[in-house]
Amino acid sequence: MSIVCSIDSGLIRRIVNELKGEITPSLYPKNYDEATLKNPELCKTCGGKCCKRCGCFVSPDDFEKWFGAPPTLESVERELKKGYLTIEIVDLSNYWLSGFGTLVRMRNSGESVVIDFDGRCAGAGACVAWREEGGCMFDWEQRPAGGKPLRPVDPQFGVGCTCKYGTKATIAEWRMFPGILPELARKYRGIDIPCPDDSWVPFP
Repeated sequence: MSIVCSIDSGLIRRIVNELKGEITPSLYPKNYDEATLKNPELCKTCGGKCCKRCGCFVSPDDFEKWFGAPPTLESVERELKKGYLTIEIVDLSNYWLSGFGTLVRMRNSGESVVIDFDGRCAGAGACVAWREEGGCMFDWEQRPAGGKPLRPVDPQFGVGCTCKYGTKATIAEWRMFPGILPELARKYRGIDIPCPDDSWVPFP
């Protein structure tokens, strides 16, 4: 197989467009319509059940938003070392697919920085960016992709929020940047990186 054929077509399209000075739109556009998805009062009523259960997904788009450039091995490793991210290896047979996929999400307190997904978060606590008073430490504009396209559900009438940005979409986006997550997963599996302390704030 030729080298070109083995590279993800989405990545080729992104590279060509960037050489032409164009921005490649995400293959998985995310609905961030604040009028329907942002409901601070309802979120307060919920009390952060999702955030206490599992950190939300981080998209490659977030790296462009946070740091002004697409993710690279160096930039993802730099942020991983800060202790607020987890690389997750997902068994795709749970989604009627073959093989494994890798993604990035916000880390849960007490969790390793590289984990094998087994249907639940491995941490002993809530997302490291969640606080009892005030909820998510990220403001709306900077919030990770997986924490924004949430449709809040009133606890009186439903079991929890629904999210339109899921596991398969996250994995597919990170596959546009091959070599980053698998390499870092191999390098940092079993490595102890402390979680951020209570004084940590995103992007001071």
